[in-house]
Amino acid sequence: MFITACGMVCPIGLTPASACAARRAGISGLKELRIKYRDQPIIGAYVPGLEPTLFGSARILELLVRSLSGVIQTASNDSWTKVPLLVALGEPHRPGGSGNIEDSVILQIQARLGVHFHPTFSTVFSLGHTAGFHALRSARELLKSGIHACVVVAADSLLSSHTLSWLDSQFRLKTEASPDVIIPGEAAA
Repeated sequence: MFITACGMVCPIGLTPASACAARRAGISGLKELRIKYRDQPIIGAYVPGLEPTLFGSARILELLVRSLSGVIQTASNDSWTKVPLLVALGEPHRPGGSGNIEDSVILQIQARLGVHFHPTFSTVFSLGHTAGFHALRSARELLKSGIHACVVVAADSLLSSHTLSWLDSQFRLKTEASPDVIIPGEAAA
């Protein structure tokens, strides 16, 4: 298995090349979030250019589409209908997570990008932090079975007040009291 194209949006870059350059330059993208939690500022990282009022499944969809658009434009694939789209998402039941997007995300991505992926093997993995690994394992099995290419995409955002509250209740939110845990952010690749 090898990678022929990649796309990404993250707090320090809207393409893989810009994100790598920013990382090499020591740019972190961390700043005070627009969301306050318990009247305290929270440090986190937004993807630049996304509407601040976009939350939940709408935000996840936008992250997915933006990360895939570069792949669709640059990859030399004339028949996307033969290529499965494997989408990795956060848990649907997690507060502030991907919500009910699981059932329609592939159709929404196809409509937004103007392409159609493999109708049978395209799949969504709503498994949280392990979803990407499940999608990669599925891609490996599909490639072994004769499919010539797969697109694997993952997106998540921890930037909503519901998610921040949930992270805090799980003792996973970086605060003065818990300095060595999650700094909330978002990305898609």
